Amino acid sequence: MILDIFKAGLVYIVLSQAILSAEFTLIRANGNEPDTLYPAGDESALANNIRRDLFEPLMSRDAEGNIILGQAKSYRLDETKTIYTFTLRDDAKWSDGTPVTAYDFEYAYQYIANPKNHNLYAKNLVMLNILNSQAVTRGKKPLEELGAKALNDKILKITLEKPTYYLLEGLAHVSMSPIPKQMIEKGDTPWISSKNLLSNGAYMLQSWERGKETILKKNPYYYNVAKVQIESIKYLPINKESLAFRMYKSGKIDYLDEIPKNRYKELQNKYPNELKIAPLLGTFYLAFNLKKPPFDQLKVRKALSYAIDRETLANRAMGTGEKPLYTFIPKGIKDYSSIVPRYQEWTQAQRESKAKKLLGDAGFSIKNPLRFELLYNTNEQNRRVLLAVISMWKKIFGGQVFAKLKALPWSEYRQEKHSYGVVRLGWVTNINDAFNMLEIFTQNHHYNVPSYKNKMFDKRLKQAKQTEKKEDREKIYQELELMINQDVPVAALFQFSTARLIKPYVKGYKSTPLDTVFSKYLSIEKKPND
Repeated sequence: MILDIFKAGLVYIVLSQAILSAEFTLIRANGNEPDTLYPAGDESALANNIRRDLFEPLMSRDAEGNIILGQAKSYRLDETKTIYTFTLRDDAKWSDGTPVTAYDFEYAYQYIANPKNHNLYAKNLVMLNILNSQAVTRGKKPLEELGAKALNDKILKITLEKPTYYLLEGLAHVSMSPIPKQMIEKGDTPWISSKNLLSNGAYMLQSWERGKETILKKNPYYYNVAKVQIESIKYLPINKESLAFRMYKSGKIDYLDEIPKNRYKELQNKYPNELKIAPLLGTFYLAFNLKKPPFDQLKVRKALSYAIDRETLANRAMGTGEKPLYTFIPKGIKDYSSIVPRYQEWTQAQRESKAKKLLGDAGFSIKNPLRFELLYNTNEQNRRVLLAVISMWKKIFGGQVFAKLKALPWSEYRQEKHSYGVVRLGWVTNINDAFNMLEIFTQNHHYNVPSYKNKMFDKRLKQAKQTEKKEDREKIYQELELMINQDVPVAALFQFSTARLIKPYVKGYKSTPLDTVFSKYLSIEKKPND
């Protein structure tokens, strides 16, 4: 999943005049406006906040982030550990009151797999080892041969090519939600507008217009609607943390998804009971495009990476629980510990000295400087971090390096990121396992922005996913991470954290490793002045 933890999108928002009960409406500043509400749409983590409220897969997560049953009321696993049989809830319904059926799930998975749809999540079907997924997504077998079959309205059989220990986690991701076949076949386009959108989650769409907020209301047909306490959710697309913070202070926002981190100390003192800080299983990094000279040179990539003072970035440019990273996989991934790379044990002065030598050996000098643009998605925090990085390069290399920032809004950034030499990226794992971090370096992965190609890497990752013992898997993952450390297609800078401001009358918020916060688990006490 990409995630992109840092927000992009519109900087200015025109608030609508929708009349909602203030007491039972949660107002969230959510960063970027979604391009689509399709549950298997783009991998923006913040768009998924809205989708998780609207849609529910077979499996779901509780308030602590643990895997629980969702639209399925039960499942069976056969002796070979390759056939899962899911039984849907009798009261699983769409927001118009019609039943959610196993055929809706079958259709949704085939829709993702259809090569004509060019869906980003088609790779996930292969990752989950669903039978024939690779052949189907490549157009070599018909959609009907995908190993997800509705046996009747309530029974869905998922057949795997091999035992997959993380299948239930994968099925809990919002992208694996059902979609109503009847709506798609009518030719409606509700994924990009509010027209006729059907959902099967705790909330349904009330309104969504470009440039305005997205408003959800409680879905009366949700099977657990009696426990959903907040009547409606208003998501505001604001990617300027300073603007969102002013609105939070004035009481116009209840839930601030990202704080202005340069004001962290002030917020600690002023809002100690409203500030929520927690580590996140994701990595902020720079990707080097190996197809674009001079970034095809290992010496250049190492030089730029070594010159970055990660401690300063994590503790000063950010400073809200971020951890400096010298390897790609973040701390806290289940059943995994990274091997400390050699350059991490050096002092920063030693890294900088090595960086200068490497750049000189690569042929760059005052007379022949390295010039490039560093692309990022428009966001105040991204800009602050990257200005610090450029300042570090200038300090170490002087006139040998001239880097210029290039900001694009989210939709353009997504399209252009493969065409720049150096790109700021973020990846937050969808599954609490090391392979989900490493798989983006496989040759055909859509988020392999560096265009990294290593046949041995791909082979060993495939072997790791077939390895039952977690100790043996860990050794392979360490070997793979070592390959990334040696080849430097990316420079990991720091591990993300979540840093939020939430009003004291909003109850039930809990941080989770994958940051899966569902509005259905929150409640609101009476707001001031109501």
